[in-house]
Amino acid sequence: NNGIFIQYCMSYPRHALQSVLIRPVTQIRASDDNVPQNGKNKQWRIGGSSIFAHALGLAPFKDNWWSTPDQPGNKWDSDEPYVTVHGAVATYSTGPVTVADEVGHSDKDLIMRSCDENGRILKPARPATAIDATYYKVFNDSSGPSGEVWTTYSTTSSGRKPDIDCLLLWYHVLVPELKTEYNLSLTEILSLDGRGAKCASKVAYSVYSVPTVDFNLTKLQVMDLAEEHVSLSVTDMTSMDIYHLAPRLPNGWTVLGEMGKWVPVSEQRMVSVTWTTESVTVVLSGAPGERLQLSFVAPDARILHGRCTVGADGRVAMVIPGMLCL
Repeated sequence: NNGIFIQYCMSYPRHALQSVLIRPVTQIRASDDNVPQNGKNKQWRIGGSSIFAHALGLAPFKDNWWSTPDQPGNKWDSDEPYVTVHGAVATYSTGPVTVADEVGHSDKDLIMRSCDENGRILKPARPATAIDATYYKVFNDSSGPSGEVWTTYSTTSSGRKPDIDCLLLWYHVLVPELKTEYNLSLTEILSLDGRGAKCASKVAYSVYSVPTVDFNLTKLQVMDLAEEHVSLSVTDMTSMDIYHLAPRLPNGWTVLGEMGKWVPVSEQRMVSVTWTTESVTVVLSGAPGERLQLSFVAPDARILHGRCTVGADGRVAMVIPGMLCL
């Protein structure tokens, strides 16, 4: 009633369960303390605990993180080499994104991959969680992944309605650490949401990834999902992979979204995506004067980029082809 919300920190499962009776509890720590330890502390592994938090309607929180490897004078006399992993996990958790840098030692570009210029977090529709096959592996079933493979999805703000169109669902696969190659089935990716499973036979998806280490690398690889699985490569925390599945619209266009953000399509940024037989219109929100860049795949498979500036009312529409700003 007073607009005050509560985060449970280091709580026992019984406390988390009781939170369903206490409305102000909206989030919960899903990790241990983030103590750098030169990268040896893997408290970012919250793919499993986030399943429990999400089932209770709570946003998981991975604790704070550094945006640069070295924070001079820190009490642990340690560094954190995997800052990109922490930044991505914090954003995909749907919980708070809390940067714990010393003043003057922040990487603004990395931090801004999580939010718009107003500081609003651009996040998925639900937390990224470990796939079911993770637990097959735990119980000695060889079919599961040897590492961390998490999935989630996102939509536009207009796509939140219960009868959402299959064409307004984008899927994301986080692979922070994987010891052997793994084929992730399309069925498992789409099973996150009951509507998604129904979309499998109705929508053609483009699969793409963006380099997470060199953010200035503009090369973007897009491939058709010709098979019933996405092939995941071996990776470690120095070369984390994030795969995105974008729906191919009936007119042949694909909206890839903002390549400069961890979550390229989010309901916080994208108000709506509509199309005709020849064009696509994307309505976006942001800070007045904020410069936005969206990427698309044309029907002839060309990758195109458009730029628009958010208006004084906090919105702008981009129309393709032509890359018109309205």
